[in-house]
Amino acid sequence: MRVERLEEELAQTKAKVERIETSYNEEKIQERERFDALAVELSIARCQIEDLQEDLDSASAEQEIQGKTDKDYQNLKDAMLRMWLSTPESIRDEILATTRHVASSETSRS
Repeated sequence: MRVERLEEELAQTKAKVERIETSYNEEKIQERERFDALAVELSIARCQIEDLQEDLDSASAEQEIQGKTDKDYQNLKDAMLRMWLSTPESIRDEILATTRHVASSETSRS
């Protein structure tokens, strides 16, 4: 009887070990799949960061150029206005008359 009981206990213990190993292996597989999925997500996120950094760098450069262009344009307008205002009024009147004449000539040609 004792032998039979020990054989039964041995069989139950072996079955238990097999169930545990199976469960352990399944969990390892699932863990590996989760790890792989996270690795893919991480790679995608890193690529997105690189793309966004490039976009930000490009936008910053464009904004800097635009700001410089706007400033240069404003400086040019200010210089032209100062030049115009420093021109004697009689010469300004001649320039305006010539400009009107040229504009009306071009309009009549069209």
